Amino acid sequence: MSTDMPPVLHTLHWDLRKHPELYGAVDGGGRISVNGVSAAQLATAPLALQALSVGHIHLSTPLAVDADQRPGPAKAGHLVVLGRITACKGQHTAARIAHRLDRDLVLAGPIGPHHNPRDLADADEANPDVRYWHEHVEPLVDGKRVRWVGTLHGAERDALLATAAAALFPIDWEEPGGTTVVESLAVGTPVVGYRRGCLPELVEHGLTGLLVASGDEDQLANAVTEATVIDPQACRSAAARRFTPARMAEQYLRLYDRVLAQSGRTPRAHLVRH
Repeated sequence: MSTDMPPVLHTLHWDLRKHPELYGAVDGGGRISVNGVSAAQLATAPLALQALSVGHIHLSTPLAVDADQRPGPAKAGHLVVLGRITACKGQHTAARIAHRLDRDLVLAGPIGPHHNPRDLADADEANPDVRYWHEHVEPLVDGKRVRWVGTLHGAERDALLATAAAALFPIDWEEPGGTTVVESLAVGTPVVGYRRGCLPELVEHGLTGLLVASGDEDQLANAVTEATVIDPQACRSAAARRFTPARMAEQYLRLYDRVLAQSGRTPRAHLVRH
């Protein structure tokens, strides 16, 4: 690799256990560095990829800007799971808990390529998310206690999240980034989920949410009930402190300086805070 090539910092967003042949033999040639979106994500990477890492930076959301200065809406009492309807997100677990506790649950997100109930009429059963829906989630969706509202956007989505009593994350995988986690906190909604992946890094247990042992549905149900002790303002304040785009940008500037220093270059003067 040419020594004239400028150093590169590449951010990794996905599950680093994928493509082991590629990541297990990657060579940065002294010019390519990587960063992750959580420490938990990088811990799953092959050693060759870990050797290129200069650290991790958590994801941000514009919703966190001045979140601590905005009054939140009244809570409507429902629970919510936002995100793609897929087995690793655990919507079936959330639905079981809702029925068990007699709590309303709203599921919002696409099922495969389908964004609303009408699309599912002729859905391709070969799609694994569609099969998961029909086999494990749909039998628990009664339109009253548990509802699927399809994909929501913008203010409608934010309002659903902000008025929820808790956002549920009964995840069955090592969540690398947790975009919806930081969005939930930014609108003052406590996070209740399993203690795996990046969640322990993002959620301050007892302050902004409650995390329980992975797969323990009894503990998760108890945590849903106990989430009323979490102060929405504490969630918004934590998000404003930790998850704004400006906070993320400052952290990237530090990584850029580190990468430049490792390559023997002097950090550029224009890489300063404004």
